[in-house]
Order: sequence, then structure tokens, then C-alpha cells
Amino acid sequence: MTKKTSFMANSTLPNTLSSTLASIPKNLPKLTPKQLCFCHEYMVDLNGTKAAMRAGYSRKTANEQAARLLANVSIVGIIDILIIERIERIQITSDDVMRRLDDLYHRAHEAKKFNVAIAALTAIGKHIGYFPPEK
Repeated sequence: MTKKTSFMANSTLPNTLSSTLASIPKNLPKLTPKQLCFCHEYMVDLNGTKAAMRAGYSRKTANEQAARLLANVSIVGIIDILIIERIERIQITSDDVMRRLDDLYHRAHEAKKFNVAIAALTAIGKHIGYFPPEK
């Protein structure tokens, strides 16, 4: 497994992050490059602690930094924009995801691949709020 390097090691922003800068509403306060990198990295796996580490925040304080960053209205605004851009880009809805998970469950159950069926049911349950998110 290769280690992903943060943009902080380089002098320029990643191309995908640079293109995002154009879509930021002018009424949001300016963010630092490190904060913008956090937003971009958060979109990788929606894990604040891991995103903070990849963005260059200290491994020791990444959890606290992530909580602080995700409480920042400007950062949440940027993340919301990135989520909307992703939805538009991939053209998939929540209903599409549910249909695909349901289909996966039925095919796995018929094939007696119960571990896959359980994983699909778990994902459906999380999606509709039956299970609290893991911390």
C-alpha cells in the first residue's frame, strides 16, 4: 500500500482542489490552503481524523483538529459544495444506491453468499438510519 502524500509537501494545490476554488461562494470567509486541503481530503472517505492527517495536521491532535474543522461553518460550506459537485458528476441518487444494495442483497442471498447479503443489509440499515454511525 502506497502512502498518500499531502499537498503541503508540494508548493501547489492538487488540480481537483484548485478547480474547486472557482466554485466557492464569495460570501464565505477565506480558508487557509491547509483548511481547503482538509475539505478535499475529507471527501476521500468522509473520515475527519484521517482527512486531518492527510492534510498535514499532527497525527497526535488529528481527532481534535477534525472536530474543530468540521464545526467551522465555512469548511462545512465547502464540503457541502464538494458533495453537490460529486452528486452532479456521478449522476447517482440515494434511491439508486438503495436499489443497488437491495439487488445485491437478493442476488447474494440466492447464491448463499450470506456474508455479502448481511453486508448489504447492514448498509441499507445504516442508510435509512436503523443503526447509529460508528464513531
